[in-house]
Amino acid sequence: KPAEATALIDCGAEGEFIDWQYVCRNGIKSHELNKHIPVQNVDGTLNKNGKITWYCNLSCSIRDIPMKTCFFVTSLGGEDMIL
Repeated sequence: KPAEATALIDCGAEGEFIDWQYVCRNGIKSHELNKHIPVQNVDGTLNKNGKITWYCNLSCSIRDIPMKTCFFVTSLGGEDMIL
C-alpha cells in the first residue's frame, strides 16, 4: 500500500536504510538477513538497535521517478529513510 516518507538523500550513507518504526507503522514485510551487519551512526557510535538483522524490498518514487531497492531496517532517530 502507498505510504509517504521523508528521506535523507545522498548523505554519504553506505546503503539504503529504513526506520524500524516506519516499517512497523506501515506493515511493511521484512525478511531476516542470513548474516547480521554491525552498524554505526554518523557520529561513530554504535546504533541503539545493535546489528542490522532485517531488510525489505520496496518500490518507491522520488519526484515521480520510480525505483526498486533493498532497505536495511534499523533505528534512524526520527528519519523514515536514508537513501
